[in-house]
Amino acid sequence: MMQGILSFLGFSLGASLGAGLVNALSHGVRPALRETIKAGIVASEGVRSAATEVRSTVSDLRDEAVAERANETRRRRGNQEPRKINIARD
Repeated sequence: MMQGILSFLGFSLGASLGAGLVNALSHGVRPALRETIKAGIVASEGVRSAATEVRSTVSDLRDEAVAERANETRRRRGNQEPRKINIARD
């Protein structure tokens, strides 16, 4: 999943920069700079989105692992509640 996202971002960034370069060669430096900045903004938004997705996935996996561990602990205890220990005094 992550490789696919990064491949898409790389392709998008390359295409944007290529289009910006062609535009720069035909119309001057200022428009090229503007297109390059736009491409950078689009790329940063894509990376931010991908990072958010990865963070969400990792968080979900962590929550599942914690829940599974809690279930395993309950199974080992036999679903018994902890009992109070009474100490005999003379």
